[in-house]
Amino acid sequence: MKNNVIFFFSDSFKTNELYRSLNVTHRVFYMTSYEEFSAYLKDNIPDLIIFETSNFESVNLILENKLTSWLEYLPMLWFPKKEISSNKELLLCYEKGVSYVAGKEDRRELLLSRIKGVFKKNEQKEYFLKRKLLMGKNKVLSQDKNSDLLNRIYKYLSNNLLQNDFCIEKMGNDMGMSRTNFYNKIKSVTGMSPSRMVMEYRLKMATHLLYEKTETISEIAYQLGFSSTAYFSKCFKEKYNQQPSAYSGFNE
Repeated sequence: MKNNVIFFFSDSFKTNELYRSLNVTHRVFYMTSYEEFSAYLKDNIPDLIIFETSNFESVNLILENKLTSWLEYLPMLWFPKKEISSNKELLLCYEKGVSYVAGKEDRRELLLSRIKGVFKKNEQKEYFLKRKLLMGKNKVLSQDKNSDLLNRIYKYLSNNLLQNDFCIEKMGNDMGMSRTNFYNKIKSVTGMSPSRMVMEYRLKMATHLLYEKTETISEIAYQLGFSSTAYFSKCFKEKYNQQPSAYSGFNE
């Protein structure tokens, strides 16, 4: 399954070997103009942007894109296809958030490894974001048994939240704790009751799914275990002060 989305911007209408290699394992949108790039941005959120153009102005035009405020948060790689003659262009790219500018000596295998590393970092960031959302703003965890417990909680929710038989009582039993002990442990680590913690987890995961825009609100509500779309919308509005349909990923 192709999970990662790549915007591949090139000044050539002819697809190359790097594009073909990436397209085997990723969903790659190939574009050759600023207008085409802007059109894709309206309906798609990439995991990575690749520039393959010798024209710095084309890269700079995209970096200055005002269509979205989150563009600067995305990893971007520039493969100029020739040695950059101006240090000013190189410095400007890095200042505007380009993660890596390839040199002439970079082989295709090295470029593919760098791209693989970008996605690995994305996975790590997502893991720590999910881990952080379980902590809330109530605790600063020490590197001891509390941290280990939090890891167990996250792993359990990741593996079982979407199962039909998921419930708080079963979660406690599966983690080897009595109902009282489970409640006290969760409360001490997260500052929340188990039911509140699970609700917070569900709502936070909903923001990620809404941000990706790959499923309808009803599908997200059902997937996350809400009894109805109306109840999901009610809980979401109480938490984020807006309806799911109006939610934007950076309005937190």
